Amino acid sequence: MSDELKEALEFKGLVMRSIPDDTRNNFKLLAEKEFDNHYGLTLRELLNSYFEYQALKSKFLSGEIGGVVEGSNEGDNEKESPVDVNGNQIKFWRTQ
Repeated sequence: MSDELKEALEFKGLVMRSIPDDTRNNFKLLAEKEFDNHYGLTLRELLNSYFEYQALKSKFLSGEIGGVVEGSNEGDNEKESPVDVNGNQIKFWRTQ
């Protein structure tokens, strides 16, 4: 393979267009404060958070998780109940 072809095929980065200014600025600020200006890690974390949120929302709307723990005693105000979301155990507090 010629050097010109290798160079043409080489990944040059991710370019995103049509991003509102405030969204771009918030992304850059998050990357700077939390991820040492590493945009790839920032994007990965945002995507992971999005998919976890969607999974939790789906479980909540389907009734799989909710505000009441079955079989709880009258005096119990809160119960810890881990929920599996995308392979992660999330501690979810349910109240009566």
